[in-house]
Amino acid sequence: MKKPVDRQPSVRVTSRALLVLLLALLAASGSGASPIDSLLVDPEEAYRALDIRVTGGAAPGYVNDRTCSHCHAEIYRSFQSVAMAKSFYRPTSRAPIEDFDNNHFFHPPSQRHYELSVRDGEYWFRRWQVDDAGEPINEFETKVDWVLGSGNHVRTYLYQNESGELYQLPLGWYSQEGKWEMQPGYEAARHLGVSRQIRRPCMFCHNAYPDVPKGSDQHLEPHRFPKDLPEGIGCQRCHGPGDAHVRTLLSGVADLEKIRSSIVNPGKLSPQRRDDVCFECHMLPAVAVTPIRRFERADYSFRPGQDLAEYMVVYDIRESGKDPGERFEINHHPYRLRQSRCYAESGGELSCLTCHDPHRKIPPEQRAEHYRSKCLGCHQESSHPPPADAEDGVESRMGLTDCAGCHMPETRTQDVIHVTMTDHRIRIVEQPQTLLAPLEKTKPQIAEILFLEPERAPAGDLGEIYRILGVVRPSEGQASEPMQKLAQLLRKSLVASSIPYLDLVRGLLYRRQYDTALEVLEAVDAALGETPHSLEWSAVALLGQGQLAAAEQRLLRALELRPERPETLFNLALILNTNEDLDAAEKRLKQAVALQPNLSKAWHYLGEVNSKAGRPAAAVDSYRRALSIDPTFTRAYLGIGQALKEVGDPREARRYLRHGIRHARKPELVEAALRDFPEPNDASAARIPDS
Repeated sequence: MKKPVDRQPSVRVTSRALLVLLLALLAASGSGASPIDSLLVDPEEAYRALDIRVTGGAAPGYVNDRTCSHCHAEIYRSFQSVAMAKSFYRPTSRAPIEDFDNNHFFHPPSQRHYELSVRDGEYWFRRWQVDDAGEPINEFETKVDWVLGSGNHVRTYLYQNESGELYQLPLGWYSQEGKWEMQPGYEAARHLGVSRQIRRPCMFCHNAYPDVPKGSDQHLEPHRFPKDLPEGIGCQRCHGPGDAHVRTLLSGVADLEKIRSSIVNPGKLSPQRRDDVCFECHMLPAVAVTPIRRFERADYSFRPGQDLAEYMVVYDIRESGKDPGERFEINHHPYRLRQSRCYAESGGELSCLTCHDPHRKIPPEQRAEHYRSKCLGCHQESSHPPPADAEDGVESRMGLTDCAGCHMPETRTQDVIHVTMTDHRIRIVEQPQTLLAPLEKTKPQIAEILFLEPERAPAGDLGEIYRILGVVRPSEGQASEPMQKLAQLLRKSLVASSIPYLDLVRGLLYRRQYDTALEVLEAVDAALGETPHSLEWSAVALLGQGQLAAAEQRLLRALELRPERPETLFNLALILNTNEDLDAAEKRLKQAVALQPNLSKAWHYLGEVNSKAGRPAAAVDSYRRALSIDPTFTRAYLGIGQALKEVGDPREARRYLRHGIRHARKPELVEAALRDFPEPNDASAARIPDS
């Protein structure tokens, strides 16, 4: 079998060519630079002239991607049409792909209405329900700050709060079907609504590294992002930080090899390291069990050319009653390719780069011939007829020209059911048309979690700890048997990291095993030192035990170490509210919602504090905010009903309570509260305006 050869475009770059440009720019900027008489230029002046900025902190050495265009203009230009370059960006009303004339979407399971519109060039999201009279209720509105996804298949919309947190919105645009629909994970009646946070591991694969402080990308650190973010996966996610490369060029080094060696060329790496560059984002065997970082690694610490297995642990799953070859998800390109005979017999020569030039998008009319030429790098051309039962005309479409269309057919993905993708498992497909049939969204029934590559995964007890965490983290400690197994492993194996112990503590707190959680935290603090995480979580355990004073002291210490954390402020407010220190509780709650405006529980307790303080109109406003974020919040329905009664508006109280009977998580409590409100008479028919 003839092995395919990876081919990458060759770009010859000379230092003199860039220096001519740089010095011309420097002269134009009034720097007084003299005409070229050497190959030397002050890098700092050049950086200022070309507005080249360099990241520091957690991901140092990255330059703004436009820097690459000065030498690699054609590659840079063509890359802008590739999906990776459009993976994350600010929304623009120019040439929208969405249908904004038909922008209303109703989701029957949750009884919620959605709308995404353009106002003055900005994208705006609105979600609401309707009451018994068909009037809007529980309205939530926000500006869309970012779009995630190229739009080739799906567009996902995000908003960002003042503290820098990013949140996903439930409504998405599905380009292939040309319609609005719910995003994956939002199909059921109960979902996270407008409170699903976008975390660093998600952004790791959807954008270039941001410029954030050192240590801020460590596990359990707040998931915050600057307002000025890169837009799209840039050149350096595959080639590594570019600052050293640019400075080597500007230094006047004549040796082209030194210039080239100062940046990573994935095509020149060993097969394993080459594949790791693609696999850092595209190897996801199961969306239900995502990879986790090694305990000693931070989120933005991976660089092209490094061993990916030393950065993260990748899982595979075995599903009950399903052959592994039956599972096909949206990010399964290399996972399915590795199941192919072509890949196995290539001895590492067949890779993503064999068929895909990451720098350019193949026009649709050229794709069949382009990929056929790649197949013919190994396979001799032959009279390969279409299947005997093929549809009429299939020979002219496929026949001898479209190898990929027949052997790598478009298939509907099981995790994003409104999308079809090329299945990269190269094989004989008897009836490819059946792979496009509509699917119902189902939750995978996981029978076992495995390592994708056991030979590269941690071994022994440490390996088993990582494997168990693949179950514990997605379930947040709700799975009893894995939690017990994790506790046993940590008792007998000393791990020089607090991370797995804090995973254990999180599960114990969810299960209200406060005594055990405190024991683990005390042992961790003694061995590894006190941290904001251990202080905050021990405070939660002490709260569960009713030790309010001790919990308050730990929360105050946690705030000293990590100020402006909404959850810490909220937990502190709970104690102050319980102690009837209403002014202090109100202050902490207002701080919390200023940082995280969609923290519905904080709005609820702000309503409770206002009610206690004799401010029912302010309480109504707070409860409304809580319900606009979470329309299933039982206690917020109860609170607003009572507050509206106190301001003299029982009609509005009944409206909310009747709605709560249909939508609250505990409708029986709302129904009981409604019995305290008699039917309105003429005297109570007047509506009191919102304060």
